[in-house]
Amino acid sequence: MLEYGVLPNKFTYPFVLKACAGLGDLNLGKSVHGSLLKFGFDNDVHVQNTLVHMYCCCRGGIQFARIVFDEMPKLDSVSWSAMIGGYARLGQSTDAVGLFRKMQIAGVCPDEITMVSVLSACTDLGALELGKWVESYLKKERIQKTVELCNALIDMYAKCGDVDKAMSLFRNMSDKTIVSWTSVIVGMAMHGRGLEVISLFDEMKAAGMAPDDVAFIGLLSACSHSRR
Repeated sequence: MLEYGVLPNKFTYPFVLKACAGLGDLNLGKSVHGSLLKFGFDNDVHVQNTLVHMYCCCRGGIQFARIVFDEMPKLDSVSWSAMIGGYARLGQSTDAVGLFRKMQIAGVCPDEITMVSVLSACTDLGALELGKWVESYLKKERIQKTVELCNALIDMYAKCGDVDKAMSLFRNMSDKTIVSWTSVIVGMAMHGRGLEVISLFDEMKAAGMAPDDVAFIGLLSACSHSRR
């Protein structure tokens, strides 16, 4: 494009940055970052948000993502979600929760994607009480419980020890995915409820849901607990 003398615009860079994120190529991403600085598109919020996302997706890029994030003059919900999600994916759960608290102080309303990341961080930290608060927050703010958000809640409760609550949420789901099934199966297996796991595994197959590797790992763990 540049070789033909066609100059990029603010709509070009997000597509290129997303490609860098997909490749996980930090050096290429830095090169594109340098290019957009050269052409003066570094003040566009959509470009900045995509920069944060790109750096979060590249190995060794999280610190560059935070630099871009901290230097943004205006942060929207996408900005916060990208940075919180980046921390959560890397297992920097304390940073993810801390940034979510700053988001609240800033008065920015989180979306479903943000809340999935926060619940993932709660799960990683084993922070059951914080996870319960997040569920209450969802109800208070009337944030729609999508399938992904329900799955994140089930996973959090199951792995943090409140397996009965996880099971209750699971039973109330009308549209279960393989993640829904595996989350509750693995959670039960972690807490020694082997016979229930075996029963649930059979129920999953009867419902026409093909087990994946995670489900089989949960089943094997359950069998060891129940000595079957």
